[in-house]
Amino acid sequence: EEHLSAAGPNDAAVSLYVFGVNGASLTDAEIAGVQQRIDGYTQDGVDVEGYRPAGIKVNVARPDTVTVDIRVDVTLSATGTSQDVSQLKSRLTALVASLPIGLPLKIKDVFGQVIAFGSAFDNARIIEPAGDVSVLANQKLTLGVLAVSG
Repeated sequence: EEHLSAAGPNDAAVSLYVFGVNGASLTDAEIAGVQQRIDGYTQDGVDVEGYRPAGIKVNVARPDTVTVDIRVDVTLSATGTSQDVSQLKSRLTALVASLPIGLPLKIKDVFGQVIAFGSAFDNARIIEPAGDVSVLANQKLTLGVLAVSG
């Protein structure tokens, strides 16, 4: 791996993947700022100690993003409203945004968001994704197309 070759022969190396609020990608300047805080820096002639333990090489990078589309068909009950559909969209958006780097979207969590509305929906069918969406340790799921019809 690239970051391992950057470390000395007796150094350990780790990769730190960072992202912004709600999974937003950070700019190169923001990534460099995080790297600087970890490694330490000099400000106005004063050395500011970093957070990196001695002998550890830390490579700060943005994660690769993987988009996931979510499509749900719901049947509104007599008490369900278009506001329930809008709130479900918001909850599904928040669900994907809250997933940490490297963790999958589980279909049961999508279903959990739907059933949280109780009697607002008579029925629901999750069309996409068809199952759990897995990612690698350096990947972050982001929301692609979101469609809730009902």
